[in-house]
Amino acid sequence: MTHRRETAGRQLGTLQRLRKLELQQARVQRAAADAATERQQQRVNDIEAQLCETRQFAASHMTGTQGASAELLRICTEYAKWQTKALSEQDAELHRRQDISGQAREQVLACFEQLCVIERLRERRRREHATETARADQTTLDDRAMIVESRRLSHHPDFKE
Repeated sequence: MTHRRETAGRQLGTLQRLRKLELQQARVQRAAADAATERQQQRVNDIEAQLCETRQFAASHMTGTQGASAELLRICTEYAKWQTKALSEQDAELHRRQDISGQAREQVLACFEQLCVIERLRERRRREHATETARADQTTLDDRAMIVESRRLSHHPDFKE
C-alpha cells in the first residue's frame, strides 16, 4: 500500500510540474496575444486619426476663401474611401486578435484551474498520510504502553497468576 501511495505521489508531482509548465506557456501565449491586440488597436487608432485629418483637410479647403479644385476634392474623396476600407480591414483584424486574446485568457484560466485541482489533491493526500501515520504511531505507542504495563504488573508483589 505504501509503494502505491509513493508511486501515486510521484505521479501527482510530475503532473503538477507539467501543469505548471503548461500554465507558464499559456501565460506567455496570452501576453503575446495581448501585445498583438494592442499593436492592432494602435493601427486602427492611427488610421482613424488619418481619416479624420483627411476629412478635415477636405472640409477646410471646401469652406475656405480660395475654394478647392474639383481634382483636389476627387483625390481627397478617393483617399478617404481608401482609408475607410483600410480602417474596416484593420478593425476586422482587431476583432480577430481580440478573439485570440480571449481564447488565450480562457486557456490560462483552464490551466490554472487544473493546477489548483492537482495542488488540492496533493495537499489532501499529504494530510491523509499524516493522519494515517499519526494513527499508526499512536497504535504503536498504545501497544508499547500495554507491554510496559503488563511487565510492571507481572513484577508487582500483589500480582498472582
